[in-house]
Amino acid sequence: MEEGQRDILECARYLASRGWAEAGAGNISIRTKQIGIHNTNAIPINYPAKPSLAIYATRSGSNFRLMAEDDVSSVVVGEDGQSITHDFKHGKPTSELSTHLLLQSHFADKNSLAIVHAHLTNLVAATNVFRSEQELNEAVFCHTEMPLLVPGGIGLVPVITPGSIEIAQATLKKIKQGKTCVAWACHGIVAIAENLLGATNIIEAVEKACEIALKVKSAGGKTIFVEQL
Repeated sequence: MEEGQRDILECARYLASRGWAEAGAGNISIRTKQIGIHNTNAIPINYPAKPSLAIYATRSGSNFRLMAEDDVSSVVVGEDGQSITHDFKHGKPTSELSTHLLLQSHFADKNSLAIVHAHLTNLVAATNVFRSEQELNEAVFCHTEMPLLVPGGIGLVPVITPGSIEIAQATLKKIKQGKTCVAWACHGIVAIAENLLGATNIIEAVEKACEIALKVKSAGGKTIFVEQL
């Protein structure tokens, strides 16, 4: 097993231990170098991806709590940018592959990129309470770690069908605005960083800030906006 695959396994198990990847929820990808694919069956894609882009990604439906070596494998975009091949022995890449490939393609000039999607309990609750992007950010920037780890604020996209190209495009639009994490309303979060540690740090800060904001609101108080500290 390659180092990148081991890193994904470790990250997945940590997310599951925190309750952020129930059942088959959650998905992860990291950039890797061009590698050989043993499975030559091509799968067409209906969205633009960087030709020859190579990533490690989690398998669709994989259980992060029970993550095994076979649940992480390589995905390579074809030279035409219109198909992918993968090395999963059983199953196929994550159902959110369009989000991973659109974001990985957008940052193809960078040496590395890690993308983590998880179902954060307090974040999902917060998007039910704070409905607009501005309201959400004003609430969760009550925690002093937020300006440090999420200086561009949290992007927010409305409820969109999971696994669709539409949710991938909406996420990419927010990333192009300078966001490093995007909340999917009533669903979860997508965080990006140079490595999995950085993406996980963002996720932890956002989840804690959402928990604080919800507790303050439930107590009848109002959060203090600390963005300028």
